[in-house]
Amino acid sequence: MTGIVVPAAAALVAGYLLGRLRPWQRLGNWTTDQVRFTGT
Repeated sequence: MTGIVVPAAAALVAGYLLGRLRPWQRLGNWTTDQVRFTGT
């Protein structure tokens, strides 16, 4: 039973953190900076 509960809890926590941190916004900012820096 614990073999199922632990990964499920980890997935829930990971999804919550991803939703809170919104890494895709940081990725968008990074790509914008790269484009501005390289001038492409």
